[in-house]
Amino acid sequence: MPAFRAPASSKSGRAKPHQKTAFRAPASSKSGRAKPRKGQMFIVTMIFLTGLIFAVQQLLLQYTFIDLSEPLQKNDIYLYRDIRTTVGSVMGGSSCSYALKELDEIHAFLRGLETRGYIIDLKYNGFSEPALNCQFWNTSTPVLALDVMITGPGTETSGTITYLSGDYAVPE
Repeated sequence: MPAFRAPASSKSGRAKPHQKTAFRAPASSKSGRAKPRKGQMFIVTMIFLTGLIFAVQQLLLQYTFIDLSEPLQKNDIYLYRDIRTTVGSVMGGSSCSYALKELDEIHAFLRGLETRGYIIDLKYNGFSEPALNCQFWNTSTPVLALDVMITGPGTETSGTITYLSGDYAVPE
């Protein structure tokens, strides 16, 4: 008697339904692969389409953005207005020493803009460095006459701005 006997099989080579086998392969298509389920393919397709739409949106977003840097870069009136309002807010401070310190910082910052195509010439009461008439602080007498001349790419803006101090400073 042999020690091992193979199970009896039908003509197709498959085990008979009443016999137990260790492994039974799932029903497959003609290509030999398992059939994918429609729900799984729907989810995969939706994830792919969502990614594709997001990628196209990101590519097109660059072309719909309005770039204002070029027109504003060539118009130095905006820089003049910013200097006027910034110095005006400093002049509304509590003391003359605070205003001088802040004006020094603004002056240093504006010197850095000269490397970006602007030539900025500031005269503080006739001096090239920040100077205030501190004896007139918190009075109705002007403490600063700021002469501003900005030369930008193709334009030039200049003007004189007079500032009062402390409680007399007029906000813009």
